[in-house]
Amino acid sequence: MSENVTSAGKGLGIAGFVLGLVALVISFIPCLGMYALFPGIVAVVLSIVAFVQANKGNGAKGLIIAAIVVSVIGTGIAAYQYTVLSRAASELQGIADQLEEINEEQLQQLGEDLEQLGEDLDQEQEGQE
Repeated sequence: MSENVTSAGKGLGIAGFVLGLVALVISFIPCLGMYALFPGIVAVVLSIVAFVQANKGNGAKGLIIAAIVVSVIGTGIAAYQYTVLSRAASELQGIADQLEEINEEQLQQLGEDLEQLGEDLDQEQEGQE
């Protein structure tokens, strides 16, 4: 007994695969890879809808499964980059907040200390000559 394979879900599967590839390629670009979340999420949704249609209509599922895998990987890498960049941004904001807390007196003292250090280094160099 042979089963009739239809083209159910094929169009959405191809669209999901193409968007998944776009998301995968973009996700490897440093600092811009987080923007692959947008096509990646759309690709995952399209691929899942195509898979459901293929199940109901007895369609081929090979390309659709590949689309799901590629889009999930691309979206996962993009989500990882987003997480790393957001953590780095929050740490930089914390450093900026700490720098704002330094008052003028501490900066004045630091300048005097650096000046004294420079004078000490100049004296050492003169003593060695």
